[in-house]
Amino acid sequence: MCIRDRFSFVPIDLSSSPCYWVCAYANNQHNLDQEVGVQLHETPFFRAMAMAEGTVSVADQHGICFDRIWCVFELYHSLVGRFKEGYSYDLYTYKPHKRFSQKEGMMLEYAVIGITDQMRLDDLDPSSKAKRELEFPRSLLDRAMAFSCEAGKASREDDRCRILESIGDHTQKLDEIVHGAVAGTLLRRVLEKDSPASHMKPKILECVSKGHISKIQLDLTGSSGDTELNVIELIQTLDPVACLSLQLCTQNPGEFPTALGSLTALTTLDLSGCSQMCGLHQGLKSLSQLTTLRLRDCISLGSLPSSAAHLNHLEILDLAGCTGLCELPEIFTDGQWANLHELNLQDCIQLSNLPDS
Repeated sequence: MCIRDRFSFVPIDLSSSPCYWVCAYANNQHNLDQEVGVQLHETPFFRAMAMAEGTVSVADQHGICFDRIWCVFELYHSLVGRFKEGYSYDLYTYKPHKRFSQKEGMMLEYAVIGITDQMRLDDLDPSSKAKRELEFPRSLLDRAMAFSCEAGKASREDDRCRILESIGDHTQKLDEIVHGAVAGTLLRRVLEKDSPASHMKPKILECVSKGHISKIQLDLTGSSGDTELNVIELIQTLDPVACLSLQLCTQNPGEFPTALGSLTALTTLDLSGCSQMCGLHQGLKSLSQLTTLRLRDCISLGSLPSSAAHLNHLEILDLAGCTGLCELPEIFTDGQWANLHELNLQDCIQLSNLPDS
């Protein structure tokens, strides 16, 4: 059921039929020595992942996938020793529930829920993806937060020893990445003042800081956690080297916090829907690696800062729905954004003049 859901809603290459290798059924349980008693790189686990585009973990209600040593082996090669660029890791479980589908405009019934690397076909935007993942069972998230690869259990002690030996000095990194992935999903819950999980805020922010997280998606709209202090604390928590993509929606008024300039490795920044944001700080110039800047529906934004001239790698600038935008920076006429190939100014109704370029 989980695999059927993923197949139906996660974008795939339709030029070929997708195949799933199910490790629970693929090993000959009557001759495990022959199946997994060989060198690790010769095991079906390793060879299947080497050919795959990603891993899907299907967790039972007890989260056994975080306890078993062969699952630790799969997690390591899915999250740390990835075989190829773009290798994905998704976590699914069975949970009948109802939620509002923005795409269909109505409440729908679902049997499973997944935390996915990519947006699903029924996710209109990163915000809807984040809201969907809020349905993931808290009990399983807690199990993942307690994950320790060195505590992985095995039917054969030899398997445990050689898998941990193969992971080597990366045991702590694997723990941190698993904790960080889960912490990112819990962010909205722990930032809310009235949430039962609010006491976990220091622990979750610590996991985010150490989790080598490359992508953060957080919509605080309508949340009691949507405060300037929380936004600043979150940005200061992010790893400035690892964080490459930030999608954040907040309704805090004024300029976006200066702390944003510390995320110097960012290549994608999406502040769409920040309707009360009247400007971006000059610290934007520090984001010299930025290739995509999305500010859709930032209706209070009147202009871009002059420091935007330093965004020499910018390729996509999306200002659609910025109804308060009155002017574009002069750098458009100076040819300083030579790499820009997509500019969206739809519904920028206050913008009366466009540069000739």
